[in-house]
Amino acid sequence: MIVSETYDDLLSTQSTLSGLQNLASGFATLAGGLVNYNALKTQNNFRKLEAQSAQINTLEQINLLRQRYLNAVGMAGTNQARRNLKISSGNFRDNLEASSKALGADIQTMNRRTNLNINDLNASIQVNRYGLKSDLARSIYHGLDAGFTGFMDLYPLIDEPK
Repeated sequence: MIVSETYDDLLSTQSTLSGLQNLASGFATLAGGLVNYNALKTQNNFRKLEAQSAQINTLEQINLLRQRYLNAVGMAGTNQARRNLKISSGNFRDNLEASSKALGADIQTMNRRTNLNINDLNASIQVNRYGLKSDLARSIYHGLDAGFTGFMDLYPLIDEPK
């Protein structure tokens, strides 16, 4: 009889420890899922800010290019006038037209690169958004599963009369 009671006590202690471990594991899984969820949301917010910043930086660079172009055209026109040359002369007009086309091409390239970068960031945000929901659901499922397993390990101990 003494051996049987000791064995029953050992099983009871083991069941209690297993139940508590499963409950703790369930809570840890839930907490980890919530932490990961918030981390991914924060990462998405930073990516949104990065996309907006890229767009603003590109607009600033384009405006700077345009300003430099207008300054260069103004200086070239002034130099033409100082040398008593017509601003409407063929060479000046051809150079102006060529540099204007080059400026337009540079602006289009900058816009294209920025849009590609923004599209990559938006795609990453969308992938994270889907990952957020599935990771959170998986964490909730596994956390509840471990918690219920822990509760079921402890339940016979609660239900047993002493």
